[in-house]
Amino acid sequence: MVIVQGEGIKIPRSIWKLGRVESLPKSNDGRVRGAVVKTAKEDGLRCYDRPIKKLYPLEMNYESNETESTTDQEPAIVPVRRSTRTAAVVGNHRRQLIDQWINEMD
Repeated sequence: MVIVQGEGIKIPRSIWKLGRVESLPKSNDGRVRGAVVKTAKEDGLRCYDRPIKKLYPLEMNYESNETESTTDQEPAIVPVRRSTRTAAVVGNHRRQLIDQWINEMD
């Protein structure tokens, strides 16, 4: 699921459309530069080709129901895990060094 940026520059984010990525076609050099996105319209669903720069992914949590048939199900959505900040990594390393130093003193 993504939020699709509006066509005009002046369109506020509050009215950008919600869409579902249907496919990610590759360009001649093998890179993905756009997506086919399905959005809801008054008269039904529509598919649009949109550049990646105008798509904003939403973080999704998905809980599977084990009683459902697995043949017709869509693949499970994996939640996005943010990378650890450098300051947090350095802080954890320093805490480990201090703990080792304290244990050596005992």
